[in-house]
Amino acid sequence: MNQSAEQLWLKLASAGIVEGDLVEASELESPWYVKVMMAFFGWLAAIFVLGFIGLGFAFVIDSKAASFFVGALMIASAFAIFRSQNKIFLEHFGFAVSLAGQVLILWSLFEHLRFGTTEFWGSVAVFQIFLAILMPNFVHRVFSSFSASLALMVAFTSLGAGSFTPGLLLAVVVGFG
Repeated sequence: MNQSAEQLWLKLASAGIVEGDLVEASELESPWYVKVMMAFFGWLAAIFVLGFIGLGFAFVIDSKAASFFVGALMIASAFAIFRSQNKIFLEHFGFAVSLAGQVLILWSLFEHLRFGTTEFWGSVAVFQIFLAILMPNFVHRVFSSFSASLALMVAFTSLGAGSFTPGLLLAVVVGFG
């Protein structure tokens, strides 16, 4: 408790309004249906943001550089959202904003590198590994790790070494886990 709450309690106790010791405030846990509702509205808000960018800023999608820049800006915004207060709406909104930024960055990579090449999938894997290490959100890290492993599997398969992917991923998990 802070000092002002203790002083207020003492004043109320001396006036005979309250009795007993000061009760510590506890954090209330939201029910599951409130969490689901907040997650839904976080995703809905992110979809509206994407729609706004898509309709209002069509040049972003047409330009490789603008797509990359706006995508990086969205991922940085998601990072800032994750570092702010730990609210369920903000967590889901930040994750959706990050996914939208990833789509924009991958779109610029798709325009720069030929889709389906080893370079493309290797770039996707490196990008997702970077996000898995960087982002301070558990769900985002799990998603990025999964996406990186899939991209790495496709990259190795395009090189003809797809059977080495599970062993390599296991070695990484054991080494860093």
